[in-house]
Amino acid sequence: MPFICSECGYKTVKYSSFFYIIGRCPHCGSFDTLKEEIIEEEVKSAYTASKMTSTSLPVKLKEVKVNALKRYESGIKEFDRVMGGGVVIDSVNIITAPPGTGKSTLLLDIANKFAEQGLNALYISGEESESQIKLRADRILKGKISENLYIKAECNLNHILKDIDSIKPKFVIIDSIQMIYSPDIENVPGGDKQIILCTSTLLKKAKETEEPIVMFFVGQMTKDDELRGTRELEHMVDAVFNLEAEEGSTLRVLRASKNRFGNIEEIGLFEMTDEGIKEIDNPSKYFITERDHPVTGSVITMIREGSRNIAVEIESLTESNAFSFPTRICGGLNKDFVQILIAVIDKRLKLNMKKHDVYLQVGGGLKVKDTAVGLGVVVSIYSSMKNISVDGKTVFLGEVGLTGEIKRIPNIESRLKDLERMGFEKVFIPKNNVFDLKLEKIKVIEVETIDEVIKQLIS
Repeated sequence: MPFICSECGYKTVKYSSFFYIIGRCPHCGSFDTLKEEIIEEEVKSAYTASKMTSTSLPVKLKEVKVNALKRYESGIKEFDRVMGGGVVIDSVNIITAPPGTGKSTLLLDIANKFAEQGLNALYISGEESESQIKLRADRILKGKISENLYIKAECNLNHILKDIDSIKPKFVIIDSIQMIYSPDIENVPGGDKQIILCTSTLLKKAKETEEPIVMFFVGQMTKDDELRGTRELEHMVDAVFNLEAEEGSTLRVLRASKNRFGNIEEIGLFEMTDEGIKEIDNPSKYFITERDHPVTGSVITMIREGSRNIAVEIESLTESNAFSFPTRICGGLNKDFVQILIAVIDKRLKLNMKKHDVYLQVGGGLKVKDTAVGLGVVVSIYSSMKNISVDGKTVFLGEVGLTGEIKRIPNIESRLKDLERMGFEKVFIPKNNVFDLKLEKIKVIEVETIDEVIKQLIS
């Protein structure tokens, strides 16, 4: 009989005497988590249970009729954006996050939004009691709980299926999928076989009924911040979403790692408050500090996330260091990316960066991957080094090459239009990056190298 770790899903055919003595999983290091899996020949495999059979013959692909995807909109713009414009009516999705991030709170709010539209919503809780969830609902919904929102604390898959048949919901939340079990097999809840069987059964229920159901599974995470269970779980569902949060930050970022019905580049921005998770209506305003006077080290740039542009603030602090190994701390930016830019500053701007510590962060705690912020990072560090403040109405856009050249970036026209709409007055961009774009309220300055930018700042 194989042994499976209930924490990380590690499998071993043989229970080593060494592991038996210390009681520790050889993969994740957890203690007392290796459990024997009982294989019953009478139980159909998850693949057999979920396999869709058809007696029709193959048809030509170009002759297949395509039906438009029907979606439900929650009314929460940041959530609907990540879904691809709303949730598809027969989709099965997973949302996962570290404990305490707010995934259950967010889904409870979403369920109530759908219930307010006249759609029956069912919240199945495998981890909390009904009274606990009611207390949370009273706090985040302020007593405005819809008559169409149902709740039940249940882990038995067969009972859940009966509840779905009884209530006939359009929206179902399973919190969490790792806590649901089928009594038809004797494996412990959270084991690979239980997860796959429960998922395939619920997936079939959502897609093969006459009344399609939107399902959201809450997924538990391992200590390595990965979805707990076998990788097959991610392949089975239509979409996988991650609710990200930095330690100590109220910012929450909803991001898709898989989405069959939408763009995985889209993100949803939320803020954790005492009254639950609230969407951020104006992201650019959230990530930029409002000041009466400019300060050294603070520079505005713009990133592209999915289909929208977000203005963000880069803050830098540099300090002299007499030791051989200067400190580099980067909050919200890739450390290797910043190290390269520091090397470019050292070489091209003739600054001795080896004798200076650099502390850099993105305002609001956002993680940035867009290389178009390179010019903004360079100017921010230079501003701190030389104690030169930069006007808060000026924006810096451009990818910085190893030669010190400023390279062209995509979607420049869209970024410039949004910057003008936001009220910025001046923007530095790569040369020959934009053609025939007429802007009336913002001055566009084209530059080739970082030297040109610095000369204009100190002139």
